[in-house]
Amino acid sequence: MSNFIFSLIIFVLGAGSGYFISEFYKYKTESQLNNSLMLDMSNNMEHNHAMTEIDTNKPIPKIEIEAFKDSKGGYNLHIKTTNFTFTPENVGQAVVANEGHAHIYVNGTKIARLYGEWFYVSDEIFEDEINIIEVTLNANDHSELAIDGRHIADTFEVTK
Repeated sequence: MSNFIFSLIIFVLGAGSGYFISEFYKYKTESQLNNSLMLDMSNNMEHNHAMTEIDTNKPIPKIEIEAFKDSKGGYNLHIKTTNFTFTPENVGQAVVANEGHAHIYVNGTKIARLYGEWFYVSDEIFEDEINIIEVTLNANDHSELAIDGRHIADTFEVTK
């Protein structure tokens, strides 16, 4: 009987350890993926950030999206900004006029945080026949830059 209990304890400890190890590596892999691609999948929801009104006495940031069909599928987005500087080194810090990062949404769901002017969106992201890509300009503290209560953004429509 003691061999059976001993074997059972070893089995339970082994299974539990295996589970925790697999969860650790799953988290680590997801974390590395998020960091390397700058994805922000943990926050897949509609716009939920506060707004920061732009001082209209200063140059007003603007954004424009160009989308190019990729030869392997999906789209390469070119995010062109005016009067705005991408500052990944300041993310999470205080608001500084006309600097920060961008958020990319597809059909209202946030898929990524952007720190530069190019981004690839896979065809797998597009679930509907007609899909709307929206890119917002965000301050260092993640608030959406806004003028008169409307966030500064541009959209692009993709048909499957």
